[in-house]
Amino acid sequence: MQTLHDVTQRFETLGDQIDERIQSEEYLALVRRAFRAWDRADTGEKRRYVVNLISNAAGTRLCSDDVLRLFIDWLDLYHEAHFAAIRETYRNPGTT
Repeated sequence: MQTLHDVTQRFETLGDQIDERIQSEEYLALVRRAFRAWDRADTGEKRRYVVNLISNAAGTRLCSDDVLRLFIDWLDLYHEAHFAAIRETYRNPGTT
């Protein structure tokens, strides 16, 4: 319930411009896929990543739905330690 509340709050901050997007079949397919990944997540941090991804996908079109599906698959496949290592490498080039 808390997760759905968080998503709803995020949608409210984005305004009415997202109505068409969140009602589209393409977006709803992403939501179904994301919540399957959310359900299989081992930790709260991983669940938060899924919620952020799907919430942001409603309000922005920075990347295609194909890329979003890839991100969801990665969240489902990898442990958050992998993402921490990627984040550290990105913030500090040359980290090994």
